[in-house]
Amino acid sequence: MRTTEDHLRVCRIDRGLLQREAAALLNVKLSTYQSWEQGREPGVRFWPSITAWLGYYPAPKPVTLAERLLAYRRLHGMTQEELAERLGVNAGTVRRWEQGGEVRKKWIRSSLATLIGGSV
Repeated sequence: MRTTEDHLRVCRIDRGLLQREAAALLNVKLSTYQSWEQGREPGVRFWPSITAWLGYYPAPKPVTLAERLLAYRRLHGMTQEELAERLGVNAGTVRRWEQGGEVRKKWIRSSLATLIGGSV
């Protein structure tokens, strides 16, 4: 399985559920769930419930800082703006980091390492 849609579909089928039943369990509209199975990426606020429903995070293990930040935000249902506020930076900075930009300030590297685990 490579995509979120694959993970959702396989989990639903393995559990013998219809799309409407899966949607109800995830507390979303049927059309929302169907769009996910058709390849639309779920919004960040849905990721905590998707991860809980699947029982795992449906993406390769994040390695780079950019991947780790995105995974952290998804697992916690946070927007870039919310993460930026938590870290005391602006959303453009978080966006730049998620695109592979360097974290220049030592105190921010330390905060990020504490927040997402590991070294930054």
